[in-house]
Amino acid sequence: LGFPVKSTAWPVTIFLLVLSSFLYWRYRPRFQLKSFAPFAAVLALALVLTGRPMFLYGFNWISYANEDMANYVLSAERLFNYSYMARPSLQTYLDNTDESVHFWFFHVYLGIRTGSDLLLAWLMGITGKSPLQIFMPLILTFHLMLTGSAAALVYRHAGQRSAALLTALLLA
Repeated sequence: LGFPVKSTAWPVTIFLLVLSSFLYWRYRPRFQLKSFAPFAAVLALALVLTGRPMFLYGFNWISYANEDMANYVLSAERLFNYSYMARPSLQTYLDNTDESVHFWFFHVYLGIRTGSDLLLAWLMGITGKSPLQIFMPLILTFHLMLTGSAAALVYRHAGQRSAALLTALLLA
């Protein structure tokens, strides 16, 4: 629609919270806390094992800064400050005053995927933190989602509960 993420992060978040609350109320999914408890323990273990530096350094934790991380951060900065299709001014591009505008070429012309970059930009809008500060917590969240999703894929019926727990534990 031509809006940067910084002006849409909160409205989109509120809309999604209202929609998910309505769907939860409407369909009332069954949820047994007792059956989820072992998986919650494994996810807590994964959080502690993988996210330990976050508890020590807070948002100043960068595990392995490489070219990919820099690209995600700069791309998120562009999506946060400019709309997706917004062409940067030639002067900004030539003066190199905002390095994130270089990603316009990749986003618009080459059509690269921007899902992770958009999530990072959205988190910037929600938290008010820089992309460098929230990059590692987002990666940690991806790790927890991977662990839980893999366990859910294995856990098709009650007989596979042990295999699902083992899967989650191995990924943790």
